[in-house]
Amino acid sequence: MRSVRARMLAVSLLVQVMRIATHMLVAGALDIHLQVGYFFLFVPLLAALVMVPISINGIGVRESMGAVLFGYAGIGAAGASTMQFLAYLAAVVASLV
Repeated sequence: MRSVRARMLAVSLLVQVMRIATHMLVAGALDIHLQVGYFFLFVPLLAALVMVPISINGIGVRESMGAVLFGYAGIGAAGASTMQFLAYLAAVVASLV
């Protein structure tokens, strides 16, 4: 049982790191430069917020909350919401494979 939990934890951490890396790559493509710590703080928080069943697949919630959270880091609302939507599209395209 212990090794199952350890494997589950490892997979969970790997998934979160890959989500954070996706956001960082999208941010770089949009010429948004932030410290890595912001991504490690905001991306998992956004993932939890998107799970609230108030929209279809979190669309709209992800972008608006991303604008709020990344706004604290000095990113404009347009850039932050664009980054969120493009990271979402990258995840959808990767899931199609």
